Formats: sequence, structure tokens, C-alpha cells
Amino acid sequence: MMVERKEQILNATINVFHKKGLKFTMDDIASELAISKKTIYTVFRDKQSLFLQMVDYCFDKIKESE
Repeated sequence: MMVERKEQILNATINVFHKKGLKFTMDDIASELAISKKTIYTVFRDKQSLFLQMVDYCFDKIKESE
């Protein structure tokens, strides 16, 4: 369940990042998923850790597809 939630948040972050770049907010991600920011913060400590994990997630997806 937790891994699934984490992946949902990471995918939403990628979508929001494509639209807004680094100016995205946690509110943007919460809106994208129709969840509360509090829920995001149960999975990710802060925006920086979310962003860094999103980058790792993207690189992992690229490696998988090679």
C-alpha cells in the first residue's frame, strides 16, 4: 500500500513538474491527486526529498526501459 501511494505521488509530481517546473508546490501535487498535503508528508519529509526521489524514480524508469 505504502509503495503504491509513493508511486502515485511520484507520478503526480512528474506531471506537475512538466507543467510548472521547479515552481511546483505541495498544494499542486495534492490537487493533482485529490488528496491532502498531510498525506504527502506522511510519505515524503519535504519538497526537496520528494523532488530528489522523483529524479531517482525517473532515472530508474529509464534504466528499466534500456
